Amino acid sequence: MELAEVPHHLVVLGGGAVGCEFAQMMRRFGARVSLVQRAPQLLPNEDADVAAEMLKIFVDDGIEVYLGAQTRHVSHIAPDQIVVEVEIQQQQNNKDDGQVKKVDADTAGSGARDEDKTGGDEQKGVPIIKSLLASHVLVATGRLPNTASLNLGAAGIEVDARGFIKVDEYLRTTAADVYALGDIKGGPAQTHVSYDDYRVLRDNLINKSTVADDGGTATSRTAANRLIPYTIFTDPQLGRVGLTEKAARARAQSNGQKIKVAKMPMAYVARALEMDESLGLMKAVVDAESRHILGFACLGVEGGETMSMVQLAMMGGLTYGKLENAIFAHPCLSESLNNLWGFLE
Repeated sequence: MELAEVPHHLVVLGGGAVGCEFAQMMRRFGARVSLVQRAPQLLPNEDADVAAEMLKIFVDDGIEVYLGAQTRHVSHIAPDQIVVEVEIQQQQNNKDDGQVKKVDADTAGSGARDEDKTGGDEQKGVPIIKSLLASHVLVATGRLPNTASLNLGAAGIEVDARGFIKVDEYLRTTAADVYALGDIKGGPAQTHVSYDDYRVLRDNLINKSTVADDGGTATSRTAANRLIPYTIFTDPQLGRVGLTEKAARARAQSNGQKIKVAKMPMAYVARALEMDESLGLMKAVVDAESRHILGFACLGVEGGETMSMVQLAMMGGLTYGKLENAIFAHPCLSESLNNLWGFLE
C-alpha cells in the first residue's frame, strides 16, 4: 500500500482473502498480476462452487491464476526483477479447463518474458517448472504471532506450536489473572473478532452482575460457539457466515442431520441487474427438518451487507421461511432473500 508506482508484474503467493483482495486491486490499478495458489482452489475455506465463481471473475479481470502450484524458489536477480519458480501440474496449464488464465508477458506490458523449464515431451500430469519474472512479490500465505521474543514461559503463559497464546473460552491464559484477546490468541485474525473478545472480558470482569443481551447473566458470554462472519473485499464482495455446504455435509454424516442447499446466481437479483453488477452467486445451507439456516454466502454486489441480514436471522433463530415471506423494500438487494429459498434442493 506504500508503493509509489503500480508494479509492472506482481506475483501474489497465496489465494486466501488477503491474496485475492490485493491481486484484484493491483490488477484494477493496471498491473500484470499472477496469483500462485498451493491449494486446488482459491479461498480454501469456501465451497468449491463459490471458489470457482471467484476464479471466473479473476480470469475475466485478466489475472493469471495458477492452482495447485507450489512455489519452489524466489530470487532477486536485479532491480525490479524477481524470479519466482513454481511447480505446476500440467493439466492446470490448459486454457480450456477454466482454471488458469495465461497472459503473454509482452502483451501485458511487463517488458519481460516468463520461462517454462519443461522438455518437449510433456505429458498430462507431469509437473511443469515455470519461472515467473516479476517486478514485485507479495507473500500472502498467512500470519504468525510475534511472540517468540516475549519469554512468555517465564510468566507461566503457554503458547501453541505456532506461537499463539493458549486461552480458554473466557480468554484466560494459563497464568492466573492474565488474559489474551485479539489476533495473539489464534483463531480468525479479524478486527470484529477482536472487538467481541473485548465484550467477553467486559462482561466477565466488569459487568458481572448485569444482564447480558441474551437474557442470561453477563458472565455467560464466552468466546465459544460464536457465530463469526467475514467479508472478503474483492469486487464483488464475498460475505460468509456459518457453515459451508462441505462442512454441513460432513457434520450431517456424523449426526444424521438432513440438509438442503439453495444456490442462486446474482443475475437473478433485480437490484443487481439494475446496478449492472450481476456477477457472482448466493448460497445457503439449511436444516431440512427444522428449516433453520446453517450457513450462507453471498458473492455479489454488497455481499457483506446481504450476508449480515442472514446473520441476524440466524442469531434470532428464524427459519428461512421468515425471510422467504418477509416484506422487503423494493428495489433492494434484500429482496433476493425472498427468492433464494425457491432453489432449495
